Amino acid sequence: MITVAGVVFSITIVVLSLASSQFGPRLIRNFMNVRANQMVLGTFVATFTYGILVLRTVNASVEARFVPGLSVTIAIVMSLFGLGVLIYFIHNVSESIQAQNIIARVRRDLDAAVPLAAPASAPAPRPRAPPGAPRPRPAWPDSRPSIPDRRPAPEILA
Repeated sequence: MITVAGVVFSITIVVLSLASSQFGPRLIRNFMNVRANQMVLGTFVATFTYGILVLRTVNASVEARFVPGLSVTIAIVMSLFGLGVLIYFIHNVSESIQAQNIIARVRRDLDAAVPLAAPASAPAPRPRAPPGAPRPRPAWPDSRPSIPDRRPAPEILA
């Protein structure tokens, strides 16, 4: 199981590095931040560790043969579960490197980061007037752009 995990994660890193050359280096950084990827890696490591511990308790000597049947059955079930998790992982990675999913993830990250970057003392937006209400007059006397002075330069400087 540890060999399967090593090969799958190595191939995944190669795929992610190729995809990150198109979409940017955040792709690899975000890969291990996804909870599902952490669970897959944890499942592989846990299955391998449990299998090694069960294998240690099997006694193959001629005078005292002991095979823990329940523990071996649990190890087999964990291995089958690990194969299911492997299929889920391959599907999840292939979905996560598609362009529309990367763009959606960047948008979610940006939407979460903008309120954090905005200053806390920013003025609240002005409430909008209800439809049909009179529009307020501008505070300055004339809202038209100013016309430049067309007098010749010597008159202006004099």
